Amino acid sequence: MHTMDIIEQIDAERIRQGKSVPQMAEELGLSFSAYYHWLEGRSSPRLSQLLKVMDGLGLTLVVRGGKRDAA
Repeated sequence: MHTMDIIEQIDAERIRQGKSVPQMAEELGLSFSAYYHWLEGRSSPRLSQLLKVMDGLGLTLVVRGGKRDAA
């Protein structure tokens, strides 16, 4: 899964919970413009930011080991 996939899942959960971007950003102490930049692919969140937003929405990140396909 790529960062944009995670951001899309986060945004889907935000919408499911009925929160606007400004509302969510204010609750989590995040700049709503930064969040929009993530959605547009103009910037990427730091892991700490990503985890803070996920935690605030009740989401978790699971990392699993496994073989990577040679590309």
